[in-house]
Amino acid sequence: MRIPVLYNFRIPHKLIVTVVVKKGDEKIIEKDGQLEVHTNVPLQNNMANRDVIRQVSEYYHVRSEQVKIIRGFKSRRKTIKVL
Repeated sequence: MRIPVLYNFRIPHKLIVTVVVKKGDEKIIEKDGQLEVHTNVPLQNNMANRDVIRQVSEYYHVRSEQVKIIRGFKSRRKTIKVL
């Protein structure tokens, strides 16, 4: 008798999060199923995106390499994948 495989351990866990970036002191607020990430970093040279990735990685206790922006690079509303 074969037992069905219910879970494949080779597939990484993924979390897709909607992030709204706001100006202000560095903090993250979870609101309505999305994250509000506050940052004071300027928008020049992709610095704000890097700060958002850093903050989200600290929030979920993962390395920053495991956090990717998949939509909204130039927008305040971003879709982020956390591996």
